[in-house]
Amino acid sequence: MQTSYDHLYEDLIGEILSRLPPKSLLRFRSVSKALYARISSPGFIRSHTLRSPKKFMITHRINFKDEADSKTMYTIHSERKLSSYAGITPVTYPYNTSSLIVGSCNGIICVNDRSLQRDDAIYLWNPTIKRKYKVRHLPSCRPCFTHGFGFDPDIQDYKIVRIAIPHTFVYTLKTATWRKIAPPTTRPCYVNQSKCIFNGALHWVVGGFRGYEYILRFDLSSEVFSTIELPEPSWKNKEVTIIKGCIAVLSTKDDGRWWIWARNNDTASWSLAFNLNATEHLTFGDLLYFSYGYPEKIMIFDPETEARSRLVHLTDSSRIAHMTTCIESIELLDIGTSRDDEEEEEEEESEIMQK
Repeated sequence: MQTSYDHLYEDLIGEILSRLPPKSLLRFRSVSKALYARISSPGFIRSHTLRSPKKFMITHRINFKDEADSKTMYTIHSERKLSSYAGITPVTYPYNTSSLIVGSCNGIICVNDRSLQRDDAIYLWNPTIKRKYKVRHLPSCRPCFTHGFGFDPDIQDYKIVRIAIPHTFVYTLKTATWRKIAPPTTRPCYVNQSKCIFNGALHWVVGGFRGYEYILRFDLSSEVFSTIELPEPSWKNKEVTIIKGCIAVLSTKDDGRWWIWARNNDTASWSLAFNLNATEHLTFGDLLYFSYGYPEKIMIFDPETEARSRLVHLTDSSRIAHMTTCIESIELLDIGTSRDDEEEEEEEESEIMQK
């Protein structure tokens, strides 16, 4: 017969486990069948994910000037250690150098692994526990404008949307199937590959006919597309992000300045949040980062604190290729395959860092 102390003990164990890093949880799964079942349960995985602190994954092109000797590595940083590599071990990036990061959600990164093959492969990848899941192939001869990736809170499942005309498809992880859905009502001429998730929906900057630009919105639960007007239609609108709990867009003129507009959630009106001076915009998530000068320098701007810092390169012969939000989670724990080749990778990484 269980007592209130037994329940208190169980709750305390759950609280402790949910605060542990993924590598510790993987070790504890081998302690007992009870711990294995508990850590592997969807409820615990979700609880642990919600508690995990936000981090950033940076991909680096090593020896980028020499294509024959070039390769890609990645590093994972906390927000406070973005300008330093002290205590951080670079790891070999497991995908093609031309691969495209579709999106990142709850520690899972969706990768469109472009190669010389006729069809691209899509993977869901958790770099923290080195697991990957290959998404079922969707044969189609129609040109694809873009993919999007996110989490549907209504059914507690991950979805991938493939936007093409006239057919658009949605993939759900639990069923491992693609379904055809209604495409956007307005046909886009192009879709900016950078996107963000806000209030359960994916957002892109999209170009229509005659130079008309707007934000395309896809609700991950209802699977319905809608549009949002941009603040300054005559400007070059590049990407969308989230700033202080609002959807925001990065725009530019021809004067070398970048303007960040935020949309009021209540009035649906746009207002100028910041303007920055930079020669070239790279990409951004919760932080903005720009390149400027020669040799290339990268500046990070935090919209929450308005603090600016410098992001340094991994080595003298490397360049930063991409940066994305990536928390450390155990999502995909028992799904897909493992990429646990750490000993071989660490030897290779040590050689690279010594060059």
